[in-house]
Formats: sequence, C-alpha cells, structure tokens
Amino acid sequence: MPRSLSGRGAVYFIGTRLPITGRVSMDSITVDITALSQGTLSLGSFVEVLGPHQSLEDLARDAGTI
Repeated sequence: MPRSLSGRGAVYFIGTRLPITGRVSMDSITVDITALSQGTLSLGSFVEVLGPHQSLEDLARDAGTI
C-alpha cells in the first residue's frame, strides 16, 4: 500500500469502513476497528482492500495519485 495512505486510507470489513491509522510501513498497516462490535474479528479474519466497497480509483484518490 502506498505510504501516502497513512492516516487517510481505509479498508472494509463486511461493509464497515475501517480507517488506516498511523503510518503505512513496508508490509504493515494499523487499522482502527472501534466501529466493530467486540468479538466481530478473530484471528485470520480478512479485510477488503479492493473490492465491492472500495475500487482502485477510490484507493488512488485517497492516496493522492492516479
């Protein structure tokens, strides 16, 4: 993920937008999951980076690129 998504981008979990917090670093991101009910996520849960809720164009716009 582009570093420019730090504090600007988001991922989705079952249709819920989860903002990226902090800095995108190498192969790691931190995601704010406070919008989810406790116990919703479990080890191995997947989030949507690109898909029905977020297109490549949406991600590029948030990153400030094309």
